[in-house]
Amino acid sequence: MTYVGTSQGFTADGHERREKRARRQKQKIVRDAKLLAQSEDWRAAGEELAVLHRRWKAAGSAGRAYDDKLWKTFKAAADQFHERRTKHFAELARIAKARAAATAEDRRGRQSEYVQRVEERIVGHREMIGKLRAQRRELTIRRKGLMPGWVGQEMAEEFDGRVQEIDGYIEERQRWLEEDTERVERAMVGQDEVSVSEFYERLTSTDA
Repeated sequence: MTYVGTSQGFTADGHERREKRARRQKQKIVRDAKLLAQSEDWRAAGEELAVLHRRWKAAGSAGRAYDDKLWKTFKAAADQFHERRTKHFAELARIAKARAAATAEDRRGRQSEYVQRVEERIVGHREMIGKLRAQRRELTIRRKGLMPGWVGQEMAEEFDGRVQEIDGYIEERQRWLEEDTERVERAMVGQDEVSVSEFYERLTSTDA
């Protein structure tokens, strides 16, 4: 009977020592978790908290009276860290979204300005083509009214040269009109491969 009692005493002492050892380990884990809860090294701290959680499980029981209290403190520290990390990345996402929206708005504004200014150039092309064609018609009428003879022939050749020059101007303006019209059509449907900034640079360089 004495032997059995001694064995039971040894067993109780061993159990108590294991609980004390687990208690010390878990108290250290809790202290480390509290420090990590304030960290902004989100990845490293998150990984370290996961390690602490595994160490907690491996530590064993610290006794029910201690385990519950220590666990609540550990979990509160971990929850605090995860909440801070969630808020941090949510704020980063909000900022990125706001910047993207501002960039898109700026792009739309620049594109709208580009379209407006190119449309103004289109109006200018059409007005100039109209004026050139009117000049051509006037020259043609005046040529038909020339008197025969060498003087009339020289003036006719001069008129023909001016008409050819005007035809060249009309052809050039017509080409610019077609190019600008195509630019506006592409920009309006968002199919132009040139970026908005390049739109703006090309526009200002053309106007210079």
